This record gives sequence, structure tokens and C-alpha cells, in this order.
Amino acid sequence: VQLLLHCDAAEEIDLTVVYQAAANGDVNTLTAVIREDPSILECCDSEGCTPLMHAVSGRQVDTVKLLLKMGANLNTQDACGRTSLSLATYLGWLEGCVSLLRNGAKQNIPDKNGRLPLHAATAEPDVRLLNVLLQQSNLGEINHQDNEGMTSLHWAAFHNRPQHTQTLLHKGADLTLVDKDFKTALHWAVQSGNRILCSIILDHYQGPSIINYDDENGKTCMHIAAAAGYSDIISELAKVRECNLQALDVDDRKAKVFLA
Repeated sequence: VQLLLHCDAAEEIDLTVVYQAAANGDVNTLTAVIREDPSILECCDSEGCTPLMHAVSGRQVDTVKLLLKMGANLNTQDACGRTSLSLATYLGWLEGCVSLLRNGAKQNIPDKNGRLPLHAATAEPDVRLLNVLLQQSNLGEINHQDNEGMTSLHWAAFHNRPQHTQTLLHKGADLTLVDKDFKTALHWAVQSGNRILCSIILDHYQGPSIINYDDENGKTCMHIAAAAGYSDIISELAKVRECNLQALDVDDRKAKVFLA
């Protein structure tokens, strides 16, 4: 389907060509069209994506730089509420994120799921992306909860990322925050089955204080570890003096029931 819009131009322009040029890094075509009509910089497709967003999706760093130089709005949001920085982060595109941040991209604009780029960065195995974002993040952004109540720390544990978790804790991530299921990051770490991840959280000064938090089903981290048969994690949890081995879930079951 051709996208034909006036965009204040003297004649109709096929915007599909513009978006393809942005995604493919066709700098010459883009430059010519935008010089003729600068308003094209902010023309959106049916999903709310601007030429800059298409350049990000195509990982075209030179095109991104060109569009920014020509005056593209960094913080426009698409139909899902994602900015160009959000898109670059979800792609795990480090170079693109660096370029956007250097040009003043905002990190505090949540998408329609309530997620910031920091949340997205926890899915990327390379911790450098998270580090780049954290250089310019404040504590409010680090502990920002999405629509599910998940912070970037929750997501780091969910994605089974020990290094990301360690980094976030060093930057002041709050372990006591719970999501909509009343789960802490430790609950998610236990569910991941990664002993090292769990020990990183338990070694933090807030770790012992959350060890007996129960989720919406009344399950503590020990209940979850026992039900899954994670003996190494059970040992790790049991080392913590505050760990309550007698805690009951909503069905009045102790953790040892799951070990039977």
C-alpha cells in the first residue's frame, strides 16, 4: 500500500519510499526529499513511526545522525508509545542508543506498557547497553514500575541476568518493591533457577529483609525453590538467618511439603 501524503509539499510524495530509504540507509534519497519538504521528518506511518524510527529499526547509524542533524524530533512516540531510544534498546543496538543519548534522547518516557528503555535493556545479554543508559539515569527511572509493577530489577531477574542485576543494585535499585503479583526480584530470580543470581540478591543489604515476602499465592521464595526442586537455591536461601522455613502458603503448606 502506498502512503501518499501532502505533508505541506507542493506535490504528493510517496512516503513508503522515504521510510524504505531510512531503513536501508539511502542517505541521498532521504536528503533530497527532506530538503524539498522538511515536514517529512515528522510524517508517521500507520504504526506511528517516523523516518528516524525506520532508520533505527534498520540499524542505520549514519542515517540516524543525518536525520537528527536535519532536525528530526528525538522523542516522538509511535502507536505503542515507544520512542526511537526505546526501539533501539529493544533491538539491543548499542551504537544507536549511544548516538541518540548524545543528541539528548529522553529516557523517562514510558511506552504504553509503562516501560522505559531501562526495562528493555535487561533483555539484552550485553550489559554494556544497560550501563550506557544508567550513566544518565536517576533513581526514579531505575525504580520505575511498569504497568505490571515490574522494575528494571524485576526484569533483570526475570531474564536471568546476574550481571545486570548486580549493576542495578550498585546503582540503587530497590529490592523491596513488589510487582502486581506481589513478587520481588528475588521471587523471579528463584524462578529462573540461577543460584548465582539469587546469591547476588541475598548478599545485598536488603536481601535478608525480603526473603520471607510472599506473593499473591502466599508463596515465599523457599516455597518456589522447593516446588521446583532447586536444591542449590534452597541451600542458598537456608543460609540466611532470617529465612522462615515454617512459612505457609495460601493452602497452608510449608516448603518442606514440596520437598517430599
